[in-house]
Amino acid sequence: MEDMMIEELIGEMISYDAQQPCDLAAVSLLEDEDLVIVYDRNREKHYLQQLKEGKVKEVVTCHIPQKHFILHTRCYACRGNEHGDFDSLKDGDEQIVHRYF
Repeated sequence: MEDMMIEELIGEMISYDAQQPCDLAAVSLLEDEDLVIVYDRNREKHYLQQLKEGKVKEVVTCHIPQKHFILHTRCYACRGNEHGDFDSLKDGDEQIVHRYF
């Protein structure tokens, strides 16, 4: 289900082979380990290749400076757990997450 959700949220920012499988990854935020940023590794890798080839301009969508982590493709924030399950944000989470987008 998470694959379908991120595919709907990601859309088509750049040319991308739709046959490439979604490879979900999540990175936790320092303020709360249960707050995560979810993205598609394959789409990010493809974007970085296009950036290197000069086919797209650099756009940063998420930056976590403390972890030296930068994303350039669409992503979303949610709550996650050690089992890889995702859940909705709780009241007050948006104040933390907003800093990284």
